[in-house]
Order: sequence, then C-alpha cells, then structure tokens
Amino acid sequence: MLPLGPLTDELPEPMSREHFVEVKTRLRDAWIGHVTLEKRDVERLLNEIRWLRRRLQRVEEAIAPFVEEIRRIK
Repeated sequence: MLPLGPLTDELPEPMSREHFVEVKTRLRDAWIGHVTLEKRDVERLLNEIRWLRRRLQRVEEAIAPFVEEIRRIK
C-alpha cells in the first residue's frame, strides 16, 4: 500500500518513520519490565499519536461522501 500524501493545510508529521520504529522497538523490548524514555521522546510520541488521530479523522471526512454514494448505488 502506498503512503497517503499530505492533506491540505496539514502540518508535517512529528516523527520520522525511523524514529517511531526505534521508540516502538524499545517499548516492546522492555514490555515486561520498566521502560525509561527521554521526555523529548515521550512528547514526540504523544504528538505523533495526536497527529495520526487528526489525520484519520480528516481522511474519514474526505472519503465519507464517496462511501455514501457507493452505498446509495448498491
């Protein structure tokens, strides 16, 4: 699947893919025990989650008319 390009007036993604995978790997490796992350990493991770949530909402709003039209036709 190809990545979705930027939407109109969308801010850039807070984390690069490589940094996200690195933090995710560190969290999974220490899943059973304690995890220590730098405050900067936690803030960027939370910002990434918020950004993804907004992105999902914008995509849902953008495709909603198409979905309704397809449902109407069937």
